[in-house]
Amino acid sequence: MWSLETTQQVAPSAYAGEVALVVVLADLTGELTELHRVTEHHPPRLGQALIAGLWEASFLIENARKAVSRNDTTYVAGCLFRAVGMCVHALHGHTGRWLINEKGAVASADRLPAAPPTSPHALADPHAGGRDHLSAGVGDTLPATPSKECPR
Repeated sequence: MWSLETTQQVAPSAYAGEVALVVVLADLTGELTELHRVTEHHPPRLGQALIAGLWEASFLIENARKAVSRNDTTYVAGCLFRAVGMCVHALHGHTGRWLINEKGAVASADRLPAAPPTSPHALADPHAGGRDHLSAGVGDTLPATPSKECPR
């Protein structure tokens, strides 16, 4: 018998989310309908695991800070992209909502009841100050003079 726990061992939670959010148009064997029923509610343990994994987002931010001094903008962008992605997945998990990929993820997180007052999406809002506002937000995250110390 299929279970969400066994699926998590071999596939990312996005696959379970895809099944949970699918509109079943045809299912001759009933297998997809059963999978859809089993994944209808976001499992609390998955939400807890996503939150517990946020240590990696902090680690990525520290790595991005160090890469600023090397002018390694691609690496900085990659670290920040992954860190923000982890945060929005954890926020969705905290509220018991499925998030299946990065497209529209920050905007979706902004609509959640537990969304922080200043999210990355708000920083990029042109009506909230445009580039200057975004630069200030990134400046708060990445100091102008990066620390040469290892993160603790």
